[in-house]
Amino acid sequence: MSQDSFHKNKIAIVGNSNVGKSALFNHLTKDYSIVANYPYTTIKIARGEIKIEGKTFELIDTPGIHSLEIQSEDEIVTRDILIKEHPEYIIQCIDAANIKTSLLLTSELLELNIPLIVCLNNVDGAMQ
Repeated sequence: MSQDSFHKNKIAIVGNSNVGKSALFNHLTKDYSIVANYPYTTIKIARGEIKIEGKTFELIDTPGIHSLEIQSEDEIVTRDILIKEHPEYIIQCIDAANIKTSLLLTSELLELNIPLIVCLNNVDGAMQ
């Protein structure tokens, strides 16, 4: 087999803290990672596999990040995944009730020239 057959396409799930990244990861991979609303819960990344139209992807659940301009150790981990591992796709989870807090990160992610999918969570909470 060629070396390319061992290459996994990567999808990174990113976003601010407590926006549903781990819940989305768990749903897509049918796996379990810690889902909680307190700091440093996901300082370690979770990785799982998913298949989309017969193609295997490595899905990466990253720690919360507010900007690519690093403020914390959590953000260094996430930034390094985006820069060093260069995923083929990024899924940005956004809390619909606090959409403004995510827009800076959205603009920075778009500058990476990696296809970006926005996952809008807590839509019913935003309607209240």
